[in-house]
Amino acid sequence: MLGPDAAAVRATSVAPHAAARLMGALRSLELHVQHACVTRVHGLTVQDVVVDVPASLQDDDGLRAALLQMLQDSG
Repeated sequence: MLGPDAAAVRATSVAPHAAARLMGALRSLELHVQHACVTRVHGLTVQDVVVDVPASLQDDDGLRAALLQMLQDSG
């Protein structure tokens, strides 16, 4: 968490379309993206995203669990 209502998310993946999958998961959770950066290095996609977080997900475990669930459901 970056404060009371924002979080930084870093995701790394070798899976195809990793950036699209993460953005889809964020959209499904209705998290508004403040900033996003995607880099591909030696076949690894690295994503840094800052999102606004609703009160229901404002602890690290809640946000992490919700994102992981969405990513598993989409892949």
